[in-house]
Amino acid sequence: MFVVFLILIVGLVAYIGYVYNDFINVRSKISEEWETMCTNLKDRFAIFKELMDINKDVTFNRQEVLDLIDNLQKVTSKEEFVPLYQSFEKKVNEFIEIIGKDGNTNILTKLYSTNSKIDFVKNFYNDNVSSYNRKIDMFPTNIVAKVMNYNKDTLLP
Repeated sequence: MFVVFLILIVGLVAYIGYVYNDFINVRSKISEEWETMCTNLKDRFAIFKELMDINKDVTFNRQEVLDLIDNLQKVTSKEEFVPLYQSFEKKVNEFIEIIGKDGNTNILTKLYSTNSKIDFVKNFYNDNVSSYNRKIDMFPTNIVAKVMNYNKDTLLP
């Protein structure tokens, strides 16, 4: 009887260790993808600033965009990041509509290339966040999540 009880305890401890390590693995992937996306966003911000400099004669509220970029670079939480990033995206699209594509093909190609990189990383990020959030919701991994105080992460639009 004692042997059966001991096997059950060892199995339970091993399972909890496995679940804990799985959470750590997914959280690590989320952090790595977030960092990669931040690096690509810095490139995008620089390219967009360059695009605005090239088209200085266009009437556009540059300071508002520069303030958005500064705020995005200072953001500490993903919940703050999402609305700011959506506002920035809207401004980028408005500016590109105003300037048109004539005479800006090289810089726009760089911008679109960076956008593709960001979208690629964002898809991986959202896949891992979805997996992580499901683990937090599902039994029995939700027990480990509650004990370890793991909270759901934010998907990016």
